[in-house]
Parts: sequence; structure tokens; C-alpha cells
Amino acid sequence: MVKAPARKKGYAGRYVRHELGKNRVQLLLTAIFVLGVAAGCSIAGNPSAGVLTSLAQSLAEPSGSTAFLSRVMSCFAGNAVLLLLLFLCGLGAVFQPVVLAVLFLRGLGFGVMGVYSYSSSEQGAVLYYLLVLLPEALLTVLLLSAAASESLRFSVRFFVQLLPSSTTETLPAPSGNIGIYTAKFVLFYLLGGSVALLSGVLGVVFSSLCGG
Repeated sequence: MVKAPARKKGYAGRYVRHELGKNRVQLLLTAIFVLGVAAGCSIAGNPSAGVLTSLAQSLAEPSGSTAFLSRVMSCFAGNAVLLLLLFLCGLGAVFQPVVLAVLFLRGLGFGVMGVYSYSSSEQGAVLYYLLVLLPEALLTVLLLSAAASESLRFSVRFFVQLLPSSTTETLPAPSGNIGIYTAKFVLFYLLGGSVALLSGVLGVVFSSLCGG
């Protein structure tokens, strides 16, 4: 029986470092979002900020037959604005910090809403957060992280133009073009519509569980 060749010492460590390096952009974007969540929890936990009181009305779902469409349009419009901002940020080198700010602010709102839901001691608020806000926020973060990653990658082609020619000669040529970049964001908009539809369905489920 032929034995499989033994792996060289340190293979696991090299593999982990390789994967971390390959996904460093996604890890950075995730870290920015987590920082936003932590900041949101800190803001909401400050009684003088008055954030929890102002968010009480936002947890109330509209009643009647327009509840579903209202929530779908609200969710889609919010994501559409952020996706448009990320798309425009990819067309310049100086707008890269704005990409990070978008994810930070999204995490900020997610943290604030979470603190309100659990600190209100109301079963309806907790269910709203778990059944509607949490799935919507997680899917939105995945969508925005993918869009932010594409925006950062495409903006590199503008960033390298600011570097000396001696430096850019050793760098690989940026791949992709404006057509492919635009097509990817059209796909992101379609996915944003799917997230909005799911959010509307979850809002209906929440309303039915709470007696309409």
C-alpha cells in the first residue's frame, strides 16, 4: 500500500495566510461593519442621545393592504441609494474612504436597532428584530459588501494613475472595464430587489404572528 506523501511542516499556517491574503478586502469590509455595529450599540446605550425614543415609531409596520408594498419599496429604495453611491465611488480614487463609511453607517443603524429591540422588553419589538430586521440586515450587508469590494477594485485603476510611472510598471494591469463594472452593479440592483421582496414577506409574517 502506497503511503500518501506527508505534508510539509507549516502547511496549515501557510494555507491560512494565503486565504487571509486572498480575502483581505472582504475581511476589511466585515471589520468595518462590525465596528459600526459596536458604535451603534454604544450610541443607543447612551440615555442622553435619545436614539431609542426616536426609533420607537420606525418599528411600527403600516397597516392595511399597502403594508407589503410599503416595506418592499422602503427597503429597495434604501439599498438602491447605497448601491448608487458605491457605484459612483468606484469611478474615482479619492472616494475609497466613502465606501468604508457606507458599511460603517449601515452597521451603525443595525446596532442601534438591535439595542432598542432588546432593551424595550417588548415581545413584539424582539420578534420584529429577529424575524424582519435581522435577516434583512444580514442579507443587505452581504450585498453591500460585495458591491463595496467591486467598487474598491475598480477604483484601483484610477488610484494607480496617481503613482509615479516607475512604480506602476511593476504593478499588474487592472482587469475589467466600465461595461463589466456596470453590469455587476445591475446584478446587485436585482439582488437588492430580491432582498426587498423577502423583507416584505417577512413583514407580512410578523404582522400575522402579532395578530395583524
